[in-house]
Amino acid sequence: MNGINRIMTFVSIIFILSSCGSYSGTEHLGNNLYLSEGDHKEDKVIIFCNSKVLGSCSGGQYIFPTYSMHYTVEGGYQEYIGQAKADTRWIIAETLNKVTNQEKLWILDKELGIVYGACNTNDCDSLIMKFVKGPFNKQGFNKVKDSLGIRVDFEK
Repeated sequence: MNGINRIMTFVSIIFILSSCGSYSGTEHLGNNLYLSEGDHKEDKVIIFCNSKVLGSCSGGQYIFPTYSMHYTVEGGYQEYIGQAKADTRWIIAETLNKVTNQEKLWILDKELGIVYGACNTNDCDSLIMKFVKGPFNKQGFNKVKDSLGIRVDFEK
């Protein structure tokens, strides 16, 4: 194998490995929290990452919506992230329910104190949920957001 073929093979292997196992799109929101997007708009969830492949988040614990809220009993999509924004301390999120057309608003304090890998051996649901506020309607969301001094906002 000549030098060029070796380089091309190496680059191809790296490209394939970097795309294996990771979500179609992830946006790091800070403190090991990611907005994960799949092939469909209904795939969009916020997760606490507990598995990485070549530095990319490849799995995690559902936060918004929770796993049980994300899927129907039959396995179809139910609730998903409509939009989410973050600053250095807070994540605000809007979930949309495909079945009921209901909108819910959430606030997450990113100062979880959970280190990467901790949720691989421990159930972090109850710990993470201590940092979640909501669900809210718009009025309740804005009231809590203002009382906490949260400045991040959704795009209009």
